[in-house]
Amino acid sequence: MNSSRSAFLPVAMIDVALVNTGMYFSFYVRFGGEIPKASIEPFIQLIPFISLVLIIMFWSFGLYSSRFRRYSEIVYSIGLSIIILNVLSATMTFFVRGFSFPRSVLIISGFIEFGLLSIWRCMLQYAFELGDGFRTVTVVGQDGYMDIFSERLYHLIGRKYEIRHVLNGNESNEPLDLEHAINRTDIVCLNSTVPQEVKERIMELCLELDKELILIPTIYEIMMHNVTMDNMDDVPIFRIEPLQIRPAYQLRKRLFDVVVSAVGLVVLLPLFLLLAVLIKVDSPGPVFYKQVRVGLGGSKFRLIKFRTMVNDAEKRTGPVLALENDHRVTNVGRFLRKTRLDELPQLINILKGEMSLVGPRPERPFFVNQFSGEIPGYEHRLKVKPGITGLAQIMGKYDTDPEDKLRYDLYYMKNYSPLLDIQIIFQTLRVALTPDAARGVSEQRPVVNGRIRLPGK
Repeated sequence: MNSSRSAFLPVAMIDVALVNTGMYFSFYVRFGGEIPKASIEPFIQLIPFISLVLIIMFWSFGLYSSRFRRYSEIVYSIGLSIIILNVLSATMTFFVRGFSFPRSVLIISGFIEFGLLSIWRCMLQYAFELGDGFRTVTVVGQDGYMDIFSERLYHLIGRKYEIRHVLNGNESNEPLDLEHAINRTDIVCLNSTVPQEVKERIMELCLELDKELILIPTIYEIMMHNVTMDNMDDVPIFRIEPLQIRPAYQLRKRLFDVVVSAVGLVVLLPLFLLLAVLIKVDSPGPVFYKQVRVGLGGSKFRLIKFRTMVNDAEKRTGPVLALENDHRVTNVGRFLRKTRLDELPQLINILKGEMSLVGPRPERPFFVNQFSGEIPGYEHRLKVKPGITGLAQIMGKYDTDPEDKLRYDLYYMKNYSPLLDIQIIFQTLRVALTPDAARGVSEQRPVVNGRIRLPGK
């Protein structure tokens, strides 16, 4: 949410206090004034565990970040966190002292914790919004992109912001026009299509006038994120690492992939069998769908998914992105796509070393060739193994433009860490239960040869 990093500790302390208060109060609701010692003692022993898991879940779902969040998103993330927390708490009580928590206590505590945390976090969000007040925005970018960019910006920052000026970022802009617009607004949003000279001028104006600057980054600007400051004699320099995962991390990542995928295949075997039966009953054809994708270094492999479309769906159309309400998607397939369960067989690809749990999504050769010719730097995403999920999947949607997905993929490669992988995996659980994230391309959005048309193309 909009809290700064300095506010993390007090916010987290209140979160922990409320979740433990909710759990403790649930014992009074269940037992009245006299709580059995055998029931309350396991809870007391688990307070550190409950507190730590809550903070991890809230951190994983981005509730300690500075990003603007809608109230529905906050409440949804809290609800999912509480469900996971209580399931893990019930599991831990088995190791502490059998199943000492009555089921009714866990159910009651879930409702109480959800209510307390939702009220507190929504009040906090409202307080931050009041603190921000009404703010005005200047948007600067080239023709053809500004309508889309302005619409996306409006949905991102909410209704308390007004886009007051929309300027073309050509070099022909009068400096006085830029200065006048920036001086009259609180925030400047700058598109990456603007020439470098104009970017530098706008940044100078924002620094001079103390204005907040929002920038859609280019590959160059992503590479400059988290650079290492060094010196050469008395000259300050930046050391920029290549766009790849360091060898020391690659081994850890591979071990993590093998362990999780092997355990996952064993645990999920009953679910695999159930889904296989449902797919066969729903429509004729194979259970699995294998498709050639492009992996590390441009190598090709056969990606495995549960079949979600009618057999031979692209026999007439050729390679195209699925549309919203696509008639080729089966009834069971629609459910599998919404929940992302169709991706589970890719655990086999991970065991074979063709994929990773987290990484850029593997594309088909047709689209790789197309995007590489249209989007500068697209080939860089082939420098790491593709993944079942990735930063572009949790931050974007199915119909997010490939150029925007590339920005997320390159940011992931530039800032990789095991903690980032864990956060993306947890975020995937939340996204998997959000229907909008799995929808196909809207039929109102222009699509050319299977790709959402970029402005000006």
